[in-house]
Amino acid sequence: MVAIMSDIIIISCFFVLFMIQRGVHASTCESQYFDEKKQVYENDFANISYDLNIVDGSNYSAKFRVVFDICDNKKVSLHCVFAWRKQTSNLSIVNWRPKNETTCFAKHDNLSISEMVFEIQISLPVRRSFSMMKLSIADGGDIFKTLRMFRLDVLYPPRATNLTFDGIEVSSNLLLDEGQEVTAICFFDAGNPPTTFRLMNKFGQDLKHAKHGNSISHLFAARCEDEWQKVRCEAAGSVFNRSASFLVKCLPKFLVSKIQIPSNLKVLSLGVKAHTTVADGCFLTPASSNDDTSRKVNCTLSGTPPDLVLRLHVHKEDIENQENWTLILRNEQGAASITINICNSSSKSTEEIFN
Repeated sequence: MVAIMSDIIIISCFFVLFMIQRGVHASTCESQYFDEKKQVYENDFANISYDLNIVDGSNYSAKFRVVFDICDNKKVSLHCVFAWRKQTSNLSIVNWRPKNETTCFAKHDNLSISEMVFEIQISLPVRRSFSMMKLSIADGGDIFKTLRMFRLDVLYPPRATNLTFDGIEVSSNLLLDEGQEVTAICFFDAGNPPTTFRLMNKFGQDLKHAKHGNSISHLFAARCEDEWQKVRCEAAGSVFNRSASFLVKCLPKFLVSKIQIPSNLKVLSLGVKAHTTVADGCFLTPASSNDDTSRKVNCTLSGTPPDLVLRLHVHKEDIENQENWTLILRNEQGAASITINICNSSSKSTEEIFN
């Protein structure tokens, strides 16, 4: 019991001295020489195995201490300590990290009467902030010798982190006035190895791209004559991309200019492009006579701007005595029109959709 307590006291004292002496190098965490380079994906486990052979009469035959530390955020972080004393045949292992983070394991065996082998195994999940791992050994003194130096290359996927327009984060639609200019900025983490991020329009055409840094930007102008614009910020293999659409305050627009419907139709659905589902009304005007009287008809706009559906409830009295009509849809910006031709039909369908 006295011998065991003595070992514990010696190890504890060593830890204090060890940390004081290593404070000189801890802030640099630099080395020009590495025995091995390891590429590990973030959050995967890095596994270290090392066989330490000790021969009787060598510097470490009576006692030694092996330490394993990590360069984390450019600072040395102690993880495992293995201490051996031949006098008591005692191999002590101290884990300086929670067991769910780092596993420190070692066992020893006799290779011959005069030689022993110590099998050291270490396993830990890798964080992005790790850059180097090192195994070192010291005898009874305070001078440590490097056993193995590992350069750690932590791999992780790219990710678009934010998409802003004039400094405002947008995740869906941005409502603009015609002629308004905005600067789109995509912020990203290019990953390791770095991947090229692209700022694209809705057709996938490249507007700007960057592989280095953390952002790309582009100036846009809102124009009603353009197709509804969509901005995409993407990279191959990215775990998260960003996109947003420009909704420009413009006149509504029917997807077709002329349609033909049967006289017995009850409900007519038409595809419409508009920045809002709010309509000021729908009106039917005869298209083939001198009668220019407009009739207000029941209609509703639904969907997610800019892709909307206009549902028109057709009443027989609204369309009788005329074959051609002009349907007018009004919103806060103005009006759009479409020509409707009424034909006699034996169709039993009471609803038709035109997109």
